[in-house]
Amino acid sequence: MLITGETDRPTSKANPRVTLWHCENCGSFVSIQSERVLEETYCPVCVTVMLEFCAAFDKGSGKLVIDA
Repeated sequence: MLITGETDRPTSKANPRVTLWHCENCGSFVSIQSERVLEETYCPVCVTVMLEFCAAFDKGSGKLVIDA
């Protein structure tokens, strides 16, 4: 039996979702890739300020969701 490639990484059947967030405090835009849906997250620059959701892209379905 021959196994090639990476075998130590766990595989997931979930489609990762890429989201775009904006911090009104410092003006940063943050892109997050996650297998679960994020409802809220903090700015990595300001640390204590919540980010505002801008858009999401589902790699599995190819759908783009924009919060206007």
